[in-house]
Amino acid sequence: MIRGAWLALLLAACAPADPGDDDDATDVGVDDDDSGDDDDSGDDDDAVDDDDSDDRTVGLLFDDGGAWEGYTLLAPVQSTTTWLIDLQGRIVHRWERDLTPGLVAYLLPDGQLLRTGNPGSGPQAPLQSGGAGGLVELLDWDGDLLFSHEVYGDDARLHHDVEVLPSGNVLLLAWERKTAQEAIAAGRDPTTLQDGELWSEMLLEVPTSGPAAGQVVWEWHLWDHLVQDLDPSLPGYGDPSALPQRVDVNFARNPRDDWQHLNSVAYHADRDEIVLSSHHNNELWIIDHVPSAAAMAGPDGDLLYRWGNPRAYGLGDEADQTLFSQHDVHWIPDGHPGAGNLLIFNNGNNRPGGDASSIVEMAPPADYARDPGQPWGGELLWEWFDTPAEAFFAPQISGAQRLPNGNTLVCDGPHGTLFELGPDGARTWIYLSPVGPQGPVAQGELPVNSQGNQSNPVFRATRHAADGPELVGRTLDPQGTIEGS
Repeated sequence: MIRGAWLALLLAACAPADPGDDDDATDVGVDDDDSGDDDDSGDDDDAVDDDDSDDRTVGLLFDDGGAWEGYTLLAPVQSTTTWLIDLQGRIVHRWERDLTPGLVAYLLPDGQLLRTGNPGSGPQAPLQSGGAGGLVELLDWDGDLLFSHEVYGDDARLHHDVEVLPSGNVLLLAWERKTAQEAIAAGRDPTTLQDGELWSEMLLEVPTSGPAAGQVVWEWHLWDHLVQDLDPSLPGYGDPSALPQRVDVNFARNPRDDWQHLNSVAYHADRDEIVLSSHHNNELWIIDHVPSAAAMAGPDGDLLYRWGNPRAYGLGDEADQTLFSQHDVHWIPDGHPGAGNLLIFNNGNNRPGGDASSIVEMAPPADYARDPGQPWGGELLWEWFDTPAEAFFAPQISGAQRLPNGNTLVCDGPHGTLFELGPDGARTWIYLSPVGPQGPVAQGELPVNSQGNQSNPVFRATRHAADGPELVGRTLDPQGTIEGS
């Protein structure tokens, strides 16, 4: 069972951080008066006391009554089921499919579920790497299939994330295979092609309904926006520090085929812009969503802004790096404290001073202004670390969501643990996914793999308001817990 040191550490972390320590969480500076009023989504009477939680191994581990009331969408990486649970960890709805996610699921405002699927993995699968997908599908509330689209083959494969646009179209994130010859012709150093090929990145926009359903109506290709300083006779030759709006084809953390490993895509409707997260470059990119695909292939499709690691474009050194293998970069939505700022799960791999994860809220400069010869700036508005910082380290996947009352829902992806932070940085709710390689385990057991190691990853989780349009009028009667199913 998860008892002793592990559970003691987890529950001890629920105590408020010492406000006098520079490494502690700082006040977000928001109001917390929006707490909801649906009794089924959790209340003070249902708070878990320490004696009860000390006997729990999975599911709800801690609840002090301060969590923002709502329902949490959970799509464990190793499961074909997507669950909607209340604050007590009780199932109120579920969707069953044939494929595990690849890697996200989103509950849309109309109550439909947009999810990705992984048609295959292993050494024989095409373009196989972490985050691999290949399929996107749309389900109605009852689980009936409304739309399905596949990008899964030797030359292209969906991975990690998708994003729904206000039009109902979906942005798909995909790898785009380039041969060694194509990479060298683009200025890639041939000594860094360890796998004999290079995977670039692309975005594809497809409608999910109507006569154009599944057809690509807009696209962006990273390959159109490269710079290289290796060979003046090849395209894109130039000084990366003088052309920071382009991506240096020879800047890479390692020489593997999955060169950038983009892991999230998000859209800002008012700005008509897209933000991407480059795991291997340790930075975020913002691009325009110009309607013309032809324009996107030219300068209009270059980066508007990048932040996190100015070494990637020759205008910084190790001391200037602020992001470390980050995930889930997105704009905080309207109506939430910090609206319009970017929220980032900063995994913290190879962080100077030691591996430690943090949650970052930052704001780019107005109009993405940049002084000539200087890297892009950005205002760090808030960063949450655990106490001590190294007590929380999620080296892969993971995410964070700002809630309407100012709390922040955090997904510790590799450990399958969700926790909610109050504005003071204290944990107010903790849930551990019971879904392991063989499905949900019972209370008192651990989700482990064949080697006996904890194995219950969750790529991302999102909280939904009980009175949100996606849930109004729905039957949300508790049906027991996942660990009891």
